[in-house]
Amino acid sequence: MDANNPYPLPAEAMPDEAIFIGGIERSGKTYMRLMLDAHPTIALSKRANLWTGYYGRFGDLADDADLDRCLAAMWANKHVRALEPDGEALRREFRRGPRTYAHLFALLHRRYTARLRKTRWGDQTEGVEAMAGPIFAALPNARLIHLIRDPRDRYEALGGRRPGRLEEAVARWLKSAELGTRNERRYPDRYRIVRYETLAREPAETLRQICDFLGIDATDDMLALGHAARFGDTRQGDSPISPAYIGRFRDRLADHEIAYIQQRAGSMMACFGYAPEPVELSWAGRLRRDVTPLTATLARAAGRVVRAGSGRPEVVRE
Repeated sequence: MDANNPYPLPAEAMPDEAIFIGGIERSGKTYMRLMLDAHPTIALSKRANLWTGYYGRFGDLADDADLDRCLAAMWANKHVRALEPDGEALRREFRRGPRTYAHLFALLHRRYTARLRKTRWGDQTEGVEAMAGPIFAALPNARLIHLIRDPRDRYEALGGRRPGRLEEAVARWLKSAELGTRNERRYPDRYRIVRYETLAREPAETLRQICDFLGIDATDDMLALGHAARFGDTRQGDSPISPAYIGRFRDRLADHEIAYIQQRAGSMMACFGYAPEPVELSWAGRLRRDVTPLTATLARAAGRVVRAGSGRPEVVRE
């Protein structure tokens, strides 16, 4: 094993035309996945999170003990189990090829796709934009679609205003947005950023552009989402995608929350066409805006104390 690359990619790149849907939560990933999954050739899994959750974390898969640990962790994920993997068959097939993480993940998806009598696989993976480099190295024919949303509306959609959540939400949005802009420059033919707002306002045209990007023909079923039980009863007409949620932050967020998001993320927001909202803050509002980072720090410290007392490990968000 190469000491400089302890988790090597296949010596020969794999030909799979995989599709990854990335971005952070409440950004429209589920809509995109369901549209593409309605295509007769595409099978997209939901949050298997193989690249973000397991890649490189269990040592060298050429070692059976490391392979067993990796598979055990994968099987503990309900979204991996939803692919109905045959563990022993997967293990046997894996041992006949390159013993790499990329090969293991591809085999799992190939077997799932074959059972559905489809030919092209992929996954909706939160934060997969952070793994664009390893993915494209192993799968040069892959495509990554990155959903992004106005951070003010995204924060409003999260609900639950626990201490520290505002700062955390903005930090996660900035990280995802920065990765997206970098990746789209680096991989212009394989990486596509799609704004939630564009998808909501122009679903048919956005779908057409995405299908061109993927090299497939759009079908009527893809836009209707009639196959998706989650959207079986919608009041928005034939499509559940609606612009109704765009701009709701204006009526639902406090002025100091809007001001903090714009102060922290304003430059990156401008890159995606998100205009600042005029807000006038009282002295109390300015104080609440300015202490938001301190509130987040105190909330994290309190969480560590609680976890230490309970013996629970700290959860690190990818």
